[in-house]
Amino acid sequence: MLGLADAIIEVTGVQAGFLGVTSSALVAGLAGLIVGIAAAISMGAAAYLQARQTPTEKSLLPGLLTGIIYFVTVLFIASPYFIVPQVSMAFAASITISAVLVAIFSFFVSVVQNRSFKKEFVINITLLTAVIIVTYTIGNILGDYFGVQQLIP
Repeated sequence: MLGLADAIIEVTGVQAGFLGVTSSALVAGLAGLIVGIAAAISMGAAAYLQARQTPTEKSLLPGLLTGIIYFVTVLFIASPYFIVPQVSMAFAASITISAVLVAIFSFFVSVVQNRSFKKEFVINITLLTAVIIVTYTIGNILGDYFGVQQLIP
């Protein structure tokens, strides 16, 4: 579940940040895909190394599952940017996919840890929204400062 949660936040944040720099759905999608794939490999490797610390646990399976879940999540979240040419529609579709994934994650956590689904969902959506706002703002500031908008369509 850590791979799912991290992928949702990271890839959505990267894409929102790039939307502060460019109006290109393709560029935002590529940025999310590249960063997401690198993070999936990294997260899978970290899960593998962590599992190796427990002698009774098979270490390869947690690493593979974490990396695969992360990668599939990245594909879901990035896919609208390659399907929908209008950046605002691609962003809205990606956010919708992220919200659905957050609901699934929140439901899982609420069942496993016997917590309130509504509370988990509100906390996770609030965190996702904050990341989107902050990374978009940072993307705008850095894009303006470095003049990247003239370099990237």
